[in-house]
This record gives sequence, structure tokens and C-alpha cells, in this order.
Amino acid sequence: CAAALPTRDGQSRRTMARPQRTQLRVVALGFTILTAIINPSLFAAPKRLSRQTSALVDHMYRPRPACTVTVQHALPADINVIEVQSAKMPARYLQPHKGWLAIVAYELFGALTAWLTGMSLTFGANPLFRSGLFQAAAIPYVLAVISTLLCAKGYAKGSLRLGRSWNPLVTVVFAGANGICETMLFLASFDLGRALAPGFPVLGAGLGYMAFLVYSALIHVLFWEPCVFPPHIPKGEKKAKKIRKIVFLALSSTSWLVLYGVYGDILTPCLLHVFLNAVGDWSVCLPPPWAKYRYTPAARQPRTEASLQKPARKQVELSADTQGTGDVSNAREPARKQIKLSAYTQNTGDVSSTQALWSFVRGSNQPFFKCFDQRALAEA
Repeated sequence: CAAALPTRDGQSRRTMARPQRTQLRVVALGFTILTAIINPSLFAAPKRLSRQTSALVDHMYRPRPACTVTVQHALPADINVIEVQSAKMPARYLQPHKGWLAIVAYELFGALTAWLTGMSLTFGANPLFRSGLFQAAAIPYVLAVISTLLCAKGYAKGSLRLGRSWNPLVTVVFAGANGICETMLFLASFDLGRALAPGFPVLGAGLGYMAFLVYSALIHVLFWEPCVFPPHIPKGEKKAKKIRKIVFLALSSTSWLVLYGVYGDILTPCLLHVFLNAVGDWSVCLPPPWAKYRYTPAARQPRTEASLQKPARKQVELSADTQGTGDVSNAREPARKQIKLSAYTQNTGDVSSTQALWSFVRGSNQPFFKCFDQRALAEA
């Protein structure tokens, strides 16, 4: 580059006199020597430098697989994290604060549904006010009360508090709001299914009942259990107990639906639902929205070496003729030695066929045999 630059008088350096070009070469040689003194590795190992540069370039432009970065936000100092050990951790638990926001949104949706459908809290054509409690017309009400009590008993005996304290204010708010608003949603689903078959009372009642069952099952499976309710189901709960709880819940809700479908009674199912929610919240202890704790799944226990080991092996004792020390060819009188051989549970004849080789390996002190795994040789 310096040779191509023009001089002050406009002539190219290529036409400069030889002494001037010699001076430039001397300056370049001096710069090269100075560089070699400062960093001799540049000239001592140019190939290594080239390899390092190529590796650096390859590392910079090598396509890298996509990775997922998990950012954990620090919790406030007053929030306690509780690991769930003895109960099942809900799949998508929203924690107390977000869980209550979801509850409020759900109850508002129920109230809006009741307002749009024109439902009102009335007893309808309740026969208890006309014929009394000891008449045949009171049987559906008696069955509804009995099924609700059985369902409440199942909740009370099959739930864990995990150290949560019972808050009466939470029980009153949750039981009252959910007992009224969710019951409206249940009854609205029944009316929606019944409207699919106008003019066919039996078919309409069947479709309404199916719509009610589908909605009540989905709302519990997809919303209440995995998202809102805190950990309360024991891990070792028996399958028969689970089925019994589901059956009692289905019977109680079906009895409420009978009161609405036959008598147009809305207030009685709401009151029974409020009672069931109160018992359920007393047994589960729903955390308040201002709770200073949150739940996390228990850390999985690392697999121990005992769980990774192979099945137990049979210890076989063989009596082999072995030599104490030295070469086998120089042995005069072999010594009797008891050795333990670890083998899989196979015929002992397969193990005894390696007796001579095993005795030679054990009796020899040659380094050639020390590089082998003696247990592996015995098993082979």
C-alpha cells in the first residue's frame, strides 16, 4: 500500500530511487523484528495460530441448537414456598391470589347468566308449603338432603388441610357466592339441553340432564380441581374411595336438578349447594387471597445406586486348585483355596467350565491379567 502512494512531487513510489526503497524495506524489517520480540508465538507457530483462528471462526458461525431459558422471578421476602409432600399437587394451580381472581370471574359469569335467563331465587311450586313434610311429594326433598349429606361426609373425611387454618370469612364468601352463581350455571345448562327437543318432554329432559352432567364434570375436571382448589387429595387415596366421592357428588347434584325440573324450585338447590360448599371449604381450607404462602411440587428424589443395580446375583462357592504365587508351570503342589464367584442365576455347570481359567488368573500376578475386570471375567 505504501509503494502505491504518490509522493509530494506527484511521482509514484515505484519510480523512487533504490536507496529510498531500501530504507522502506529496512523499516519494514525492523517492524517485523520488533513484533517477533513482543509476541514470538506469531512467528514460531504460524500453523497453530491458523488452526486457532479457524476454530474461533467456526465457533462463531456454527449453527447452534435452539435452547429454552427459564427466568425465575424472585418472590417477596414474606412469601413462604411450601413443598407438597403427602398430597397431590394440582396440575395448573393458580396460587391463592390468582385463584381468587379466577373465582370472582367465574361467579360473575354465573350471575350474568342468571340475569340473562331471568332466573330468580324462588321456591317455585314447592310442595312442602302445601302438603307438609310427611307426604309423598316431599320424597325428592328428603333424597336431596340425604345425598347432599353423604357427599359432604365424603369431602370432610377425604381431604387434607396441610397446615392451612380455617377462615370463617372465606367460607361465608365462597360458599354463598359459588352456591348461588354456580347453581345458576348448572340449571342453565339443563335448560339449554332441554331446549334442543321442544315438544318432546322426555327427550328434552334426557338431553338437559346430559348437558348438565357434561358441564358439571368439565368444570370440576378442568377448572376447580387443577386450578383453584389447593392441594388436598391424599396421594395414597384408594380408587374405590374416589369413585364413591364422585357417585355421591353426582347423586346430590342430580337431586337438585330434579327439584328444579319438577317443581321449578331454584332456592332449595342453591341452599343445598351453599351447605355443601361450606363443608367442603371447612375440610379443604381454601387459602384467602391475602395468603403469604404458595405451593410447589416436591422435588423428585434422585435415583439411588440400589435402584439402578441389576437383579440380585447368586453367590456360588467353588473349590479351585490355585497356586499361591509365581508361575503356574513351576507349581509342585497346588494349594486348596475357597473362592467366591459372582454369577447370574444360571446352571452351575456353565460356571464350573471356567474353573481352570479363573484359577490361573487368580493365581497369577502378571500385569497382563490385572488390566481386566475379574468380576467380568468370572461372569463371562
